[in-house]
Amino acid sequence: MTILAALLVGSFFVPQDSWAPTSTLGAPSPRMNHTAVWTGREMIVWGGEDGSGALVNGAKYDPFTNTWSPVTPVRAPSARLGHVAVWTGKEMIIYGGSGATLSGARYDPVLDAWTPTSGTGSPAAAVPFRAVWTGLEMIVWSQQNQTGGRYDPVADTWTAVSSSGPSGGAGEIQLWTGSTLIAWGNSPDPGGLYNPLTDAWTSMSTVGASVSGSPAGVWTGRDLLTFGYDFDRYDPVTNTWTPNSGAPTDFVFPQAVWTGREAVVIGLSPAAANVPARARYDPRADSWKTITDVNAPSPRVFFTIVWTGSFAIAWGGTASGAPPESLDTGAIYYPPPFFNLTETDANSGCFASATRGAAASGWRIVAVLVGAVLLMALVPRRWASRALPCLFLVLLSSVASAQEETPKSQPDPPTPLQEPEAANAGEALDWSFRSGAGIWLNGLEFEAVSPDGPLKLNSGGMGLFNVSVGHLLVEPLFGRVTTEVAFGDDAVAITAALDVGLPLFRGNPGPARIDGEIFLGGMISRLEIDRSEFEDFKPGLGFHAGVTGRVSLSPGWSLDATVEYRRISYEWSGDRLEGDKDAAGSGAAATVGFTIRF
Repeated sequence: MTILAALLVGSFFVPQDSWAPTSTLGAPSPRMNHTAVWTGREMIVWGGEDGSGALVNGAKYDPFTNTWSPVTPVRAPSARLGHVAVWTGKEMIIYGGSGATLSGARYDPVLDAWTPTSGTGSPAAAVPFRAVWTGLEMIVWSQQNQTGGRYDPVADTWTAVSSSGPSGGAGEIQLWTGSTLIAWGNSPDPGGLYNPLTDAWTSMSTVGASVSGSPAGVWTGRDLLTFGYDFDRYDPVTNTWTPNSGAPTDFVFPQAVWTGREAVVIGLSPAAANVPARARYDPRADSWKTITDVNAPSPRVFFTIVWTGSFAIAWGGTASGAPPESLDTGAIYYPPPFFNLTETDANSGCFASATRGAAASGWRIVAVLVGAVLLMALVPRRWASRALPCLFLVLLSSVASAQEETPKSQPDPPTPLQEPEAANAGEALDWSFRSGAGIWLNGLEFEAVSPDGPLKLNSGGMGLFNVSVGHLLVEPLFGRVTTEVAFGDDAVAITAALDVGLPLFRGNPGPARIDGEIFLGGMISRLEIDRSEFEDFKPGLGFHAGVTGRVSLSPGWSLDATVEYRRISYEWSGDRLEGDKDAAGSGAAATVGFTIRF
């Protein structure tokens, strides 16, 4: 427990609310009005302009190694700026833009290859288009020109979008809720809700909406939040607007991303030229916090920002002035973690976040896993070789079943009384698989009196091997099920644990990102002793608590080390022993392993 306390105190000194500059070595040439998408591994930048004309190149940025690599120019689409780009999970699709009538392309970053998109049935390319990815297709819509289309990359076909959508609003916001496209312009130009299943638009109310030039917006899973000169939230279920509390400053040409807890908003202040405006907004507390200026990128507009799941990357743009100067610089912003000991606001942090609703699929998975844990822990050792594969299959089938619940086809259209499904709420599946090996330092101890004399067992250090599957329960709380085998000279303990945990700290990204978590859980164990005198132990119960440190070498996998304190108590159920019939395993345990996230 001393170790835990020290690490908790140490988390105060882990850098939070911090910036890290992106490398300029190998970066794309300075540009603005380009696009950027996050693939899960890297950010892809493409197109834009540098003051002398449209660009026909791009590059991929790996924040974990802080390196850039070029995007092939072979079969690349024509030079363009003001185009749109989406990430499908496999490819980047770009379309439209200035000087790129009726053209687009798909880029596969693994193959470093371009494939032209069909032009048949595509909407007339116009500026400005906006685009969203639904999980099946890309929807593009120009609110200014009232034209749009839906592109299916599998069939390479276009389907027209009804032209009865909203008009006006050159700086409109377009976001996908999970079932509906929200297209919002500058009030009093009304916005609209588009249902791709019915190809129908529904008008958005303008009552209570503020006029805000070129606003930015994010979808929280429940509401649309808008930022600019005014700050509002829109509920598509009730079709109503509510003003948010005023920000520390207004924002000129802002960009915004949703972290799962807060909106990170970056732009310029209208107070004076080249004065940055940076802040974080928590809609649950309806409160703002400023973002540090230390190592922050220079003030700019017409840049891009992407959210990686842990941090934001802002890149490119132009510094205001005469003449404007395009930029090839950027920075990574790492917000405070959900479990942030330095933020004591009762309406923020992990405890406020934990009040969010948990995913139904998450609770179902937990129920399945609890049953599997009990089965694993109660079986005799001679069945363990059969139970372990069975447990693993149960876990895999649970994962597969849950993944099937993610929208592979579009859900039923929402009605005025039906809330659109959240794309970014806590419902998103967040799985991890861990395997580790280590040592249980104190191991098992047992002493009793039998008709044949005193019996003692002291296994000393016991080797450990464990596997676990984790799942996000309620943001940021996660659950985890672990199965383990501990083996000593003449004893084997087959143990299962059900844990809950919270992020402890998150370090800045770079060549090796460091983060950590704390956990607490119950344990149930089957004890097998290789002596006839020590048979028939009842299943043992106990607990463990610990801390894990992790070095992420890529977004998908990491190396980690865990230190924990554990205690498990067993009771001998036979009648041949006299006196104390309890066995106990206690003390520190340490493991090293690897974690895969999917």
